[in-house]
Amino acid sequence: MVKNFLLQSFQIAFLFNLTFASLGCLPTQAQSFRLTKEKIEDSPFNLLTQLTPNAGSEMRSFFETGRLRSQDRILFQRPPSDVIPLRSESNAWQFIIFREGNSSFWMPPGVLSDETVILETSLGSLSFRTLASNAEDRRFVAAYARSLTQEQISNPQLLLEAMQQRIAPSKEFELKQKRSIAIDNFPGQELTFENAEEVITMRVYLVQDKIYALGERYPKANPLPRQTRAFLNAFELLEKP
Repeated sequence: MVKNFLLQSFQIAFLFNLTFASLGCLPTQAQSFRLTKEKIEDSPFNLLTQLTPNAGSEMRSFFETGRLRSQDRILFQRPPSDVIPLRSESNAWQFIIFREGNSSFWMPPGVLSDETVILETSLGSLSFRTLASNAEDRRFVAAYARSLTQEQISNPQLLLEAMQQRIAPSKEFELKQKRSIAIDNFPGQELTFENAEEVITMRVYLVQDKIYALGERYPKANPLPRQTRAFLNAFELLEKP
């Protein structure tokens, strides 16, 4: 039964008509997610410092082309253990599809904000579509930029290094760990920044003419490593390039 429900839900996600519509009411059986749209001339990862979006923002049923309507959201109190290792007392995670970004992931509970962010690098500007989940003491961000220039595509390591310089304010955070990673044989990096009180963990991937980034900012005094890894490991490409 659960398998059939998942199959039907995924079909809804892929076939959903690409429209923008405002919600008439709040969901009744899950935590409400407030969606805002802003354009911020800054790094998408500096958005991790903004823990609360505008309280007067309009409620919407989408954050990205292909977003499920409120009544079709895939909300689970206990996602499958091989997808999200979540404790039973935790609130619902939400399955997210970035259709234009050709990617999907699981977003932890929180107030959602949808933003467009312009990031200036030594290889030119990147226009990121970002989705953030804001909880009481932490913030999760997923972002992608598409239509990279030929110069950016031709210099993958240079572009990843340029991203590293903009992930966290250099005067506030120090790079503590860095390792090479990959998704479907495309290059990436996992970076960990720290200051006296907080940690930022990010993953960045370069996939053909797109660049992806996901990360979490959380207090050192309250790390949730299983939640962090579940968020980072759930990221997938919808169609293999």
